[in-house]
Amino acid sequence: MEKNDINEEINNLFDKLSIKEKELIKIYDNTDELIKICKGFENEEIELYATFMKNKIKINNCNIIGDLFEDLFFYEIKNKLLDFEEGPKQSSPDFYGMNKNFEFEQKLFMINPGFDIGNFTSYVNQLSSENGVYRKLFNTKYLIFEYFMNIDKNIIIKKFHYLNVYNIVSYNGKYPISMQVKKNIWYNIRPDSVKNWYLDNKTPKVFIEKIIECINICPHIENKDEKINSINKQFDEIQSKYTF
Repeated sequence: MEKNDINEEINNLFDKLSIKEKELIKIYDNTDELIKICKGFENEEIELYATFMKNKIKINNCNIIGDLFEDLFFYEIKNKLLDFEEGPKQSSPDFYGMNKNFEFEQKLFMINPGFDIGNFTSYVNQLSSENGVYRKLFNTKYLIFEYFMNIDKNIIIKKFHYLNVYNIVSYNGKYPISMQVKKNIWYNIRPDSVKNWYLDNKTPKVFIEKIIECINICPHIENKDEKINSINKQFDEIQSKYTF
């Protein structure tokens, strides 16, 4: 074999062995501005009132705060981010960004996070649907506000958190992922304690592994193999294409 042929063979071999550069996961274009806006709510004091029979009545009921805050915060965010849209009422997500390419879920808590991240059965169905893994793990962000009530029963925003679902859940409890379970029915995915939200070992891979464990042991998920295969296939394709 001539020298030129050998060099050509070597080059072809290197081409075959070369690793294709992976793409970066696309993030919301206005991420920095959204975080800045939401962090600007910290230490703000909120007073809630209703007018009834011409009387101005102060509202102290924490149970209605979540829905009211969606309206309050959306108004402020929309004034600065024109692409920001409201989501469907009483359904997921709370907000959209960039022509509905990004989704945002707003959550609030006082002292300890006890909010619902999502109904488990519904979440599994969404993950296993077309492009569901990318959508739920990378295109959905959680806008989480920690608050307290002062001596005047006014609400003070204490801290803002901008996280992914895999950051929020616990992997060290009774179930593979922190879960609300009653009488053997798996209802809602629940959050971990705040101190654990920023641990480095909380990754998309761990989340997928644990959600599959949940599917396997949950007594009422239908078509388990089909859903698991879909989730695994999607995640494998994401890992081969993107770096994260």
